[in-house]
Amino acid sequence: MILSYYIIFFIIVLGITLSVQKHKLTFGAAITGGVGAWILFVATGITGIILLTVFFLMGVAATAHRWNAKQAQGFTDNSKGERTAGQVIANSGVAVIISLLILFKQVELNKGILMIAGSFAAAAADTVSSEMGNIYGRKFYDILSFKQTSRGANGAISREGTLAGIAAALVIAVAYLSTTQWIPVHIIIITIAGTIGNITDSVLGTTLENRKLLSNNAVNFINTGAGAVSALLLYAILYH
Repeated sequence: MILSYYIIFFIIVLGITLSVQKHKLTFGAAITGGVGAWILFVATGITGIILLTVFFLMGVAATAHRWNAKQAQGFTDNSKGERTAGQVIANSGVAVIISLLILFKQVELNKGILMIAGSFAAAAADTVSSEMGNIYGRKFYDILSFKQTSRGANGAISREGTLAGIAAALVIAVAYLSTTQWIPVHIIIITIAGTIGNITDSVLGTTLENRKLLSNNAVNFINTGAGAVSALLLYAILYH
């Protein structure tokens, strides 16, 4: 047990170092992510680390995909996809909070891990749908009015981006099952929870974010919270 703690600690430190060197995270973001990863591991074991890693790798890959084309269209800044501490908290803060609740015996371990998977599924769905939609989307519609809107607008959705987001949530679901008891219905729970979170993000984007009442980081944090709560509610419905 002690050896496994040393191994995970080494892996986290290595991840922090590489993330900063490769300009995927700012130094503050890397430290924030490292602390969060350690809390996830202590609370959930290897499952939490794998979920965080799979989400991070998907997010990095989606952001880097056809970067020059996205930059030319004005969908990126000049940071080369380097994430800040605020963005790390927005995407993984809910998972860390649930981990703390698990540690303090406020949430049952199995339910907590499912909620964490739901939160990362929502974060992955949002990131991938946005990045892939901006590149491959053909027609874009406002999430509420369904009127055609511009590519990259807050609350804009496309068929291609939506499908990519569902696929990303499914990847998180498979990662979850790879380290837990094989219960196929949990794939459905996590994938739907991630999609609900993604839809929540789009709704908030076209309403509160457009009115400057919420920042993008706040919207992303609520998105992951919606994914976690949806996973818990779906679990309760299926196992009532």
